[in-house]
Amino acid sequence: MTDEELDKARADEAWRKSDTVPAALTCAARLAREGWMPVDPLLLEAREIYARALEANDGVYAPKECRSGLCDDSAAISAVLAALRRGIEIGEGK
Repeated sequence: MTDEELDKARADEAWRKSDTVPAALTCAARLAREGWMPVDPLLLEAREIYARALEANDGVYAPKECRSGLCDDSAAISAVLAALRRGIEIGEGK
């Protein structure tokens, strides 16, 4: 049985036991097999910092959109991320 067939079999079994969409189950099975790398924790922090700034002031993006990653390519997120990285470097004495 190929990995894809095994993923489908696992998803089919999960489908019989739940009400989740089959495509999501297949994706979950693949992620479980291959492993999953979460988003960079600093990027998550940058999103949150920017989202809070948006809550305080009107911006181009809504805070919810920012937290979900829709503004990751913005200059603001890049600046916050760079500031977080530089803060870590300063803290490490670099």
